Amino acid sequence: VLSLNGVSNYQSVLNALESNMKTDMNFDEMKKIALDYREAFGTIKQDQLQGEGFMQDNISYQKVSDQELDRVKKELKDQMNLENK
Repeated sequence: VLSLNGVSNYQSVLNALESNMKTDMNFDEMKKIALDYREAFGTIKQDQLQGEGFMQDNISYQKVSDQELDRVKKELKDQMNLENK
């Protein structure tokens, strides 16, 4: 996605993911975001929401504690320079 060619190829990736994701953005909007935030892709910080696994109806889920959810919300707000509310 870091080049125009990568952005163009992104459409084929979106087509492959189409049945597994939903957004109200069109391709041009996603392309603009990818290009506008290209420099930010070099400074990605990773974090992982920690949960407890459980099975329900033969499907694996993760239950996230309120404390863990609050931690991640605060981290995201801090990274986006938003006030914690």
